[in-house]
Amino acid sequence: MDRNVRPLAGSLRGAGPALAAAVAAVLLLGACSSDSAGDSDAGTDDAPAADEPGAPEEVRYAELPNACETLGDDTIDEVVPEAGEEKELPSADVAATSACIWSGLDGYDFRSLTVTLKRFDSDPALGGGDARAETFLQAQTAEIADDPAVEDAVESTPEGIGDQAVGLAFTSEKTSGDSERDFRQQRMVVRTANAVVTVDYAGTGFEDADLPSADAIEEGAERVASEVVAYLESQAANGGADEESGEDD
Repeated sequence: MDRNVRPLAGSLRGAGPALAAAVAAVLLLGACSSDSAGDSDAGTDDAPAADEPGAPEEVRYAELPNACETLGDDTIDEVVPEAGEEKELPSADVAATSACIWSGLDGYDFRSLTVTLKRFDSDPALGGGDARAETFLQAQTAEIADDPAVEDAVESTPEGIGDQAVGLAFTSEKTSGDSERDFRQQRMVVRTANAVVTVDYAGTGFEDADLPSADAIEEGAERVASEVVAYLESQAANGGADEESGEDD
């Protein structure tokens, strides 16, 4: 896929772990905004049986797992080298939204990964859970496409991940204090029935480290999205029973 991306800004000498920590805070703020979007829209009460008169359609997912438990250690080690301890992001309603962030600095290569899960119940006034999830998927995509700070976003539609999947590859400039730095980023938004998985994956290089390639960031985001969706689907197939987080044997 052709990539239209902005050249990396000049290297900032003297950058190191302190600046990386500040950059992680910037990404965390962005992740929190994605996490909090639409919290009030997703109900948590189980839907009535679909055959009751006037009852909303049943939904596949009646609850959500903790987003921090949806990825195996091997995946985290490869996608976010030298990742610190994951951070569960606050949610007003854990039955409707769950999000987790990982970040790591490997030498001068910084990576940040945020996984957000969002679930929608069926509502007679608002529509079926699947349809509401589809609307949210479109909003998550538009959030990037319509952002004036995003340069040359490239959209893709990966196949074989959930019921719908949209990918957006782009570069953006982050500011921390007096410093500015380009980041290579990928947002993957996947709908599986009435749940939406949003993956935000970003990377940059400090000192003389190169900006990661668009392909590497895209492949990492797709790997994460596939694993998270598979975890959700396995939970649904087993009635929401607790399982291991997909770690390799």
